[in-house]
Amino acid sequence: MKRLIEAVKVGLAAAYIVAAFWWSMPESFPLRPVVVALAERPFMFLGLWQGWDMFAPNPITADAFVSVVGTLEDGTTVEWEVTRMDRFDCFTRYAKERWRRYCNDHLRLNANSHLWSAAARWFAAALEREHGQRVVRLVLHRHSRPASLPEPDGSVPARSGWERYAFHEELLTR
Repeated sequence: MKRLIEAVKVGLAAAYIVAAFWWSMPESFPLRPVVVALAERPFMFLGLWQGWDMFAPNPITADAFVSVVGTLEDGTTVEWEVTRMDRFDCFTRYAKERWRRYCNDHLRLNANSHLWSAAARWFAAALEREHGQRVVRLVLHRHSRPASLPEPDGSVPARSGWERYAFHEELLTR
């Protein structure tokens, strides 16, 4: 039985390595669409997907983060910059990396609008626990700004401000 378990572990590791290799190849790589189609659901479910779009030849050209604005029952509003990674220290960034990947790589995209309502309810419950009041309205915002490359001398050019777009509003009634 122990040998069988070890063989299954090795088989799963090998399958992951092969699938991850094909996944990270260019779109024109042989059999890539077939391998991605087979691996996509388990990779996403298990959090094993790794995007390579931060690297050449086509790196991401914008910085992004997600925030939520909740209106409490007494009328006050509170904002939570959920994935504003530039404001966190190294250890907090590491701890929140899965949040960043979920929010920035998935939640903020129009193609994933099916996630918005459930996410808004989850964020509302988190704000309620923190503030001790019921959240009656919650708005999800995506923020972006163009990324800038350092100058040849190493200096960093001035950056434009963040663009903010409200992409989902949830009215919470009980």
